[in-house]
Amino acid sequence: MRTNLDNMKQAVFEVFGVGSAVPLTVEETPAEAMTTVPAPVPAVESAPAAPATPAPEAVPVMAVPYTLSPVSFLAEGAQWEGTLRSEGDVEVSCPFRGELHAKGAVTLHSAMEGNVTAGSLTLAGCTLTGDVTCEGLLVISRDSRICGNITAGEVRCAGTVSGDISATDAVVLESTARIDGSITTATLAVDKGATLCGNLEIKE
Repeated sequence: MRTNLDNMKQAVFEVFGVGSAVPLTVEETPAEAMTTVPAPVPAVESAPAAPATPAPEAVPVMAVPYTLSPVSFLAEGAQWEGTLRSEGDVEVSCPFRGELHAKGAVTLHSAMEGNVTAGSLTLAGCTLTGDVTCEGLLVISRDSRICGNITAGEVRCAGTVSGDISATDAVVLESTARIDGSITTATLAVDKGATLCGNLEIKE
C-alpha cells in the first residue's frame, strides 16, 4: 500500500511533471494490467494434403538423325528394260537390260546387258555384258563375269573378265581370277593361280 508521501509524489509528478511516478502496488494494479494467461488458441484443422504432382518426364535430347542414302531395289521376278538413274544405292536381283547410272553403291545379283556407271560396284553371282565405269571400288565375285572394258579406282577380282582393265589405284587378282585383256594400274597384286592373258602396264 502506498503512503501519503507516495501519493503526494505521484500528484506532483502528474501535475508538474517533476520527480518520478510511484509504481503501483500489486493491490492497486488494475485488473486489465495484471498478467493473464492467454486462452489456448483452438487448433486449426489442416487441409488435406494435395496429391503429389508427378515430375514431368525428361524430354530426350534429339540426336542428329543419320540420313541413309535412298536405295532402289529390283527383286527377283521383276524385269527391267531401259535406263535407270539413281542418286543413291541400287540393288538388282532380276534380269536387267539397259543403262544403269547411280551415284551410290550398286550391287548386281543377276544377268545384265548394258553399261554401268556407279560410285562403287559389286557383282555377286552376276554376268554383266557391257562396260563399267566405277569411281571407287569394283568387286567381282568368284561366280561373276564381266564381258566389257572396266575403268575404276580399284578392282578386286575373283571371277572372270573379258576386256581391258584400267585402275587408277590398284588391281587385286585372287587365285580364281581370269583376265582376258590388258591391265593398266598403279599397283598390282596377284595370287597364285590367277590367269592374265594380255598386256600389263604399271603406271606411277
